Formats: sequence, structure tokens, C-alpha cells
Amino acid sequence: MKRRQIVAVGSAVLLLAGCAPSSPYTIQEEGRARAWVIGSADETNEAKLAGTVRWLRDFRCWVLESTTNDGEVSAEDRSAIVWPKESTVLDAPARLKAGDQTIVDGTVISGEGRHVTELPNGVDKLDIPESCRPAGVAIISALS
Repeated sequence: MKRRQIVAVGSAVLLLAGCAPSSPYTIQEEGRARAWVIGSADETNEAKLAGTVRWLRDFRCWVLESTTNDGEVSAEDRSAIVWPKESTVLDAPARLKAGDQTIVDGTVISGEGRHVTELPNGVDKLDIPESCRPAGVAIISALS
């Protein structure tokens, strides 16, 4: 009798786990490298996003630095990056594969997506450190 109850409970747990909706955003990790990636979310291409990618080792985050008209970049201009679907962290030192591009610290990128200053539903669950997003979050749906 007890054995059946355990099996039934185990089956119920498996069934519930199988029915859980996939997360709109995921975290990819390899060693100390980490990246936030679009999971099942359908992102819009509201804006063109471009800048220089930086890996902030101390905070374990990828940020997008925008250059101002005078060519200067400050920490306040940094936005945490949420990468396109199916992007993966390769290894340390931090490298990331996004589409057909390999991204490392200093890579200049352009793409489409949206920039937010308030964390939208789903992104707020990623626990992105504030030090990685003083200017907000760049959610990149596609690289050019």
C-alpha cells in the first residue's frame, strides 16, 4: 500500500513538472561566466541597439556600453544585456555564442530589441545586480 502511494505521488510530481510553462528568460552559466537569455518570451524589435559589450568579471555580467557624441563612456551608461534566444556561454574567459557570432569583452554589436529601465515581468526574476544595470536592461531579440 505504501509503495503505491509513493509511486502515485512521484508520478503526480513528474506530471506537474512536465506541465510547468517554460520561463520567459533563463540563466546560462559556465564556470564563473553567466548570461541572461531570452527563453520563451516573444520580444519585440522596438529599437535599434548598439554599443560595445563589456564583461564585468566582479559582477559576473555582460553589459552594453553606449558611446555618447563626445566618445566618452561612463558606468552610468551601462545596461545589462539579456541575449537572444538560444545564446550560450562557452567558457572562461567569458565568451558567448549568440547566433553565428562569438562575443567577447570589447566586441561591438548592433541588433534589435528594446531597452527598459524598469524590469519587466520575468526579467525581474533573473536577479540582475543593480551594478550591472545603472542605465537599465538591453533585451536583444536579434543581432545584426
